[in-house]
Amino acid sequence: MIGVLSLWLLACGDEEAEPFAKHALVDDATALADCDQALFTEMATTCRVVRAIESAASGDVDAAGLACGAVRDSLWRDECHFRVAEELGRVGRVQVALRHCAKAGDFASDCVIQTAWRYPRWEARVRVYIDGGEGEGEGFIGPGSEEAFGLLMAFEDEVRLASSGLREDLQEEAMDQLIAAAWFNVYFGSGLADPSLARSATGAHAAPARTAFALEAVRLVAAKGGQPADRVASEVRRIWEGAQRPAEGSPIRRGSRSVRYSAPAQAQGTSHLNRTGTWGGGRRLVGVTDGDDLDVAVLHAIFCLEKAPPQALVEFLEDSRDRVRWTAAHLYAQLVGQDNPRVQEMLEGDETILKDLVWQALVASAKLPGWMEALEE
Repeated sequence: MIGVLSLWLLACGDEEAEPFAKHALVDDATALADCDQALFTEMATTCRVVRAIESAASGDVDAAGLACGAVRDSLWRDECHFRVAEELGRVGRVQVALRHCAKAGDFASDCVIQTAWRYPRWEARVRVYIDGGEGEGEGFIGPGSEEAFGLLMAFEDEVRLASSGLREDLQEEAMDQLIAAAWFNVYFGSGLADPSLARSATGAHAAPARTAFALEAVRLVAAKGGQPADRVASEVRRIWEGAQRPAEGSPIRRGSRSVRYSAPAQAQGTSHLNRTGTWGGGRRLVGVTDGDDLDVAVLHAIFCLEKAPPQALVEFLEDSRDRVRWTAAHLYAQLVGQDNPRVQEMLEGDETILKDLVWQALVASAKLPGWMEALEE
């Protein structure tokens, strides 16, 4: 907004416009009080929001709170709390972030989701091998780390305490999304799809753990290449059951982790079915049994990763298990589009819930970006 106004003022061609523009803007608002010097109310508001975001990013929680509190317009004040929560989530300050989400008005739900999926991976000193030698370097807590389980259990307690100031419905969402994000961070990009940690998960952790394991397992199995598309899911299942060694491969040490996003979908008549969080604030159905749920998680993992081909979903389109079949149809339609013969066949069929999910998939694929990146490091 500031840049647009300055360009408009300076483009007028009047020699008096330049000093006027400079006076209207506050380019060097090093303190919150400097925002009061703005010529327009809108500029002062923008200045305060920017100061709040910058303070949060630098870890100055008190300054961020003061800056948001100084925003007079209620809608912009809600936006300020939302943006501050995002930055605090990025540096792992969950308790303070969720307090800001509680003040974010209509943005509160999105605030919780963005806070969760900006949460950073837990860092650790890990063993590294350089030029034939062995030493220690910076790395992340992964599924093979001894401290991973303890950190995940303690994180649940932290989230429960942090979310206590939210509305009751948002408390549940915060728990679901933050626990899902924590498991995602432990598994995805670790270079190790060892199911031991995920299999030990119970309660609120069980479904998110299977989601995270499946994502890394599919990433590593698909990266090997050489196997038919319809064998990806079965290989991941064998790893989970202990019939095959855990998959290993190149970790993602630093930088972005690209994942395809699937928007939440809920067909009429299915609101009572359990769901769990997936990457970026999405949601998936939870299977009736642990085995069913692993398959649902694997289907989402196949959808999420570029190297996993859509053909790997085909065998599940006729699955006798409703939640597995519905999930496969919804994800497959997003990948191949409405001109695909199988998609047309599903749309012309008699299964109401499946048709609803396929239509939602086609609408989502037309509106949403295909790839999103984990915001971290």
